[in-house]
Amino acid sequence: MTKAIDPATLKSATRQTPDIDPARVSLQNAGQIWREFMVRCPADMVSDDLKHPEIWRRLQVSGSRNALKKHDRVYVVSYDEAWVAEAIVASADGKGAVLAKPASRPCPSATTSSSRMTNIGLRGMGMATLWSARLTVM
Repeated sequence: MTKAIDPATLKSATRQTPDIDPARVSLQNAGQIWREFMVRCPADMVSDDLKHPEIWRRLQVSGSRNALKKHDRVYVVSYDEAWVAEAIVASADGKGAVLAKPASRPCPSATTSSSRMTNIGLRGMGMATLWSARLTVM
């Protein structure tokens, strides 16, 4: 006989949304009306996290030169460059920023070179060599 599970006793498996590191935000262009930024995400961020305004809270502190403002454009690149997203800032304050229609799309593989033993590719802010976990001898 199976035991019934009481929903009140279940704990929520909420995932902490990572913050955008201000050091990973680069000003691409500062026009007369809006600015354009390129943002590199932390390793544990997924594209759906862009819907949460609080991910920008570290960037939005008073005095930050890259604090987002309404109508700014944002080009977001995942840590492993598996996806990119583009959006326009709909509103921004000291607690975060709301992006209007963040459009994300997958990118082709960022691998630049690979062999049976290594895989060299873009990881985060630079290149990395990843060693294969096992070697197959034929």
